Amino acid sequence: MKVFISFAQADHRLMHSLSGALVEAGISPLVAIQRLAPGSRLDDKVEAMIQESDCVVVLNTPKTLLSRWVQQEIGCAKGRSKYIVPLKTRGTRLGAMLEGLEHYQFKMSDPREDFVRVASFLRTFAEERGLPVAKVNEGLSRDSQLVHLPRALLCPKCGLAENHVFVCLLCGEWICTDCGATIPPTSRAADAVRPKRES
Repeated sequence: MKVFISFAQADHRLMHSLSGALVEAGISPLVAIQRLAPGSRLDDKVEAMIQESDCVVVLNTPKTLLSRWVQQEIGCAKGRSKYIVPLKTRGTRLGAMLEGLEHYQFKMSDPREDFVRVASFLRTFAEERGLPVAKVNEGLSRDSQLVHLPRALLCPKCGLAENHVFVCLLCGEWICTDCGATIPPTSRAADAVRPKRES
């Protein structure tokens, strides 16, 4: 199953956290900024990605209502009769095109648990409709910029020692696949690295 994620550019860290939850559930996230096509029209690329998707998830935060791209993506998804799942933070209203749709609410400060619940719902949604899903933790699409590092890094926010990170194509930072926090390249998890045996 392929899920297009619509989000305001300022919320890209939330997008990374949601992408991580989807990948863990065997779902391929489609993110426009991660499918580079220099020289092509951005609106054509986004339209094609939405058409390719089985579902569209919209991250609604206070910044979303100000993003003309998110509004266009919602319109494109509705025009193609795509199933739309709005996610919103407490106190954020849904845009006019999403009014009347049931939504999931998530905590902006710590969305991980909520995003895992959404990913589980989407996996069930896919299975009930006979859509292909990967094995759990194998939902990585060609659009995902997941990097395998030779040494584990320790996330300063959630404490996960991991040698897989997302590389954000918007800011170039390394992002924790679990919580979406930025991981400084210097935060090596010494206890998670096996020392080489001396011969």
